Amino acid sequence: MRHAIGAFPTSTDRITLADLWTFTLVTGAAYRLTSFDQSLVYGALFSAGTVLSRGPTRLKMGLEVDDLTLDVGCGTTATIAGYLWPQAATMGLLDGAIVKLERAYMVTPPTVQCTVSLFEGFVSEVEASHTEVHIVIRSQLEILNSQWPVNLYMPTCSKRVFTSPCGLISAAFEVSGPVSGGSVTGFTCAAAAGKPAGYWALGKATFTSGPLTGVQMGIKDSSGSIISLVGPLPLAASGDVTLMPGCDKTQATCNGKYNNLARFKGFPWIPQPETAR
Repeated sequence: MRHAIGAFPTSTDRITLADLWTFTLVTGAAYRLTSFDQSLVYGALFSAGTVLSRGPTRLKMGLEVDDLTLDVGCGTTATIAGYLWPQAATMGLLDGAIVKLERAYMVTPPTVQCTVSLFEGFVSEVEASHTEVHIVIRSQLEILNSQWPVNLYMPTCSKRVFTSPCGLISAAFEVSGPVSGGSVTGFTCAAAAGKPAGYWALGKATFTSGPLTGVQMGIKDSSGSIISLVGPLPLAASGDVTLMPGCDKTQATCNGKYNNLARFKGFPWIPQPETAR
């Protein structure tokens, strides 16, 4: 939906246009950029200096999931959340972010007369290269494509570990400590020792100090204090890290690893499709 905020210029005014972009990450932090050649202030500061090139927007009646493409030029100073755009994209910082596009109308730049909301949606796809980051943003109608019914009968648990339906508190299972012997694909953390092999698999590693502060990466496997990651880090692992275990959603794991069988919502005795008659 498009709507104007502020006093719209008259037909006799000479109007200058600019795009205003607001990126709200899943952490809640908001970053505001503009395509104009200087920063603009309209309720908040929209910083200039980042090369932003977008596809067209459109208006259409009915319910249809629309999308918008955005290409972000990757210079040596263009950053978001403290990281260069390709680095932020590789680390997944843009995943699930809410992006809002507004058109600013100016009679006497850089004073913004009013804005018109053109598009708002979620980051759906991100591709990074050395020269640009390509982002596909889908409208919030995408939420209507949610699976229905929500609950399905399947052998594994339908709940996600450490959520309200699961009932477990992640802080009760997390451990924190310094990293040693770090590479881009894994590291050693003494705080992780004492657990069975594979205990931290499917979990998450969050770096809390050093050059990777704030970076999160999934855990592929573990053996004692040795942690293997699902993907490469932008830098060799260092500093301090917090480890959160994962769950393969089986009844054995829910009972043996978490002692949470009362909340297990799986049906392990359902026959395989090829054996059902």
